[in-house]
Amino acid sequence: MIHLAKRRAEPPGLAERRRTPDLSGWDLGPATTEVREALEADQLGLCAYCNRRLDAGWRIEHWVPRSVESTKTYEWTNLLGVCSGHSGERPRDLPALPNPMEGRSEHCDASKRNTLLSLNPLKPAVTGEVKYSRSGRVEGTSAAAAADVLTLNLNQWRLQSNRRLVWERAEQALHEAGWSESALNHLDRAVNSADADGKLPAYVSTLRGALPRWRAVAKGMRAQRG
Repeated sequence: MIHLAKRRAEPPGLAERRRTPDLSGWDLGPATTEVREALEADQLGLCAYCNRRLDAGWRIEHWVPRSVESTKTYEWTNLLGVCSGHSGERPRDLPALPNPMEGRSEHCDASKRNTLLSLNPLKPAVTGEVKYSRSGRVEGTSAAAAADVLTLNLNQWRLQSNRRLVWERAEQALHEAGWSESALNHLDRAVNSADADGKLPAYVSTLRGALPRWRAVAKGMRAQRG
């Protein structure tokens, strides 16, 4: 999970929709396309929770659930773009997983449902509240963050596998480049700057979390070489 600053102003259509008299429930109406495009661009093409690329079935999520505080239903700062969370897929029987939930298909909003989280991708502090390992697992750095990782099912088997693959591929590329400073700097730029299409790499949070470790590895190797 990375900090996703609201760089764009509120879409005019959303503000207009909020002023609609007697509006109840959740219906963006004519503002739907405008809001979706703004969210996808604002989040650099990534799901707010798992950081995989927003898929074709991605949806608009309320960080504060409507059932908790309906007055925030049409607030720009309460809206996030989230992936489909593989909603509707059959669970996978993986008895070796540490938590049975991880064999379920649903994750992110599809798993969260109406739970109020402490982890908020719109707050800068979120980057220090989760950590990543080479195995692809995500861990919360506090009890509240750990509970949210479970609620969002961020260690769902497919997410773990994809994060592990991203880590291993980047690590292999650095190894082939001799753990050079230029290779590390190239990766640093790639995970901290949007590409020509305005997108960040999928699972960028994993790569950002690994970079300090890889820099330490490279520093150790340079010291050994003298």
